[in-house]
Amino acid sequence: MRAEQPAAGSLILDDLRADGPYPAWKDQLMLFGQFAGTWDLDVEYYDAAGQRTYQGHWEWSFAWILGGRAIQDVIVDVGTADAPQRVPGGTTLRYCNPATGRWTIYYLGAVAGITVQLQGGQAGPTIVLEGAEADGTLNRWTFSDILPGSFTWTGHESRTGTSWWRNQRMLATRIRS
Repeated sequence: MRAEQPAAGSLILDDLRADGPYPAWKDQLMLFGQFAGTWDLDVEYYDAAGQRTYQGHWEWSFAWILGGRAIQDVIVDVGTADAPQRVPGGTTLRYCNPATGRWTIYYLGAVAGITVQLQGGQAGPTIVLEGAEADGTLNRWTFSDILPGSFTWTGHESRTGTSWWRNQRMLATRIRS
């Protein structure tokens, strides 16, 4: 009798996961490795005039992947107390070049139809990533006020590269490591 095999998708996910950072690159990888775990988010979106257009509650999970050489995150809209509903919004792959300490990230917002590639790294006490969407919209994503149990993520957009407006802010509180 043949043993039952796990579903192919399960094998792919098992092969993707890692228990922690690749030891030889640990120092560089901990810039984003410090976020490994799950975070509760208060999320706000803004229009170009600075008016809040959305407020919600989400969850953001970060995990080690690819032998601990990269980090993947998944962000999920968890709905409201009256209408709890888990809707995945996007995923990001984060990779550090250990020779330069610079990060490249790829965001796939499949629900909204957005893809973004950004690059950057530590800038003083913050993390700053910059890049563009396929339509040319420039993005600047910043992690600030970073503490073991909380941080702020802010997204800015620009069409020109000279004037920027805040389009999103997320206040994160750690749920678990």
